[in-house]
Amino acid sequence: MFEIAGEAIPLATSRRFEIPVAKLPTQTMLSLPITVIHGHQQGAVLWLTRISHKFCDR
Repeated sequence: MFEIAGEAIPLATSRRFEIPVAKLPTQTMLSLPITVIHGHQQGAVLWLTRISHKFCDR
């Protein structure tokens, strides 16, 4: 069983969920969407992350 942010992911399954990370002054919650893919066997952990920004030409 792999656990992250209170979510338990059993062996050989995957799960998508969001981790709350901040609250704006407007009370809007910001969260980090993640996908966990738990393999068939226990082993090493790999964390991949990316971010993209969309720029507008004005």
